[in-house]
Amino acid sequence: GLAAWAPYLVVAIGSALASYRFGLPLTFRSCFYPVLGEYTWGWLGDLIDGFTIVTVVSGVCTSLGLGAMQLVYGLQRMGAIDKTDDDTNAQVVAI
Repeated sequence: GLAAWAPYLVVAIGSALASYRFGLPLTFRSCFYPVLGEYTWGWLGDLIDGFTIVTVVSGVCTSLGLGAMQLVYGLQRMGAIDKTDDDTNAQVVAI
């Protein structure tokens, strides 16, 4: 529902505000400029951007892994592939 989309909305509004009002680039550290001020362009901003990259990559990898497992399970249910553990691991890695 709406609560699941709230974090995306907060980031979108923060990025839009920073870009439109302050003329800042569309990076995640720019969302913190109204709170942190010029500290945003120091090591703290680098830490924020680095943490953002790690969390985005982790989220994408998790989604891809879960999707591959669901795809393999669906193909096994349809009888298109065999149901052995060794084959399942290889099929998930192949996808």
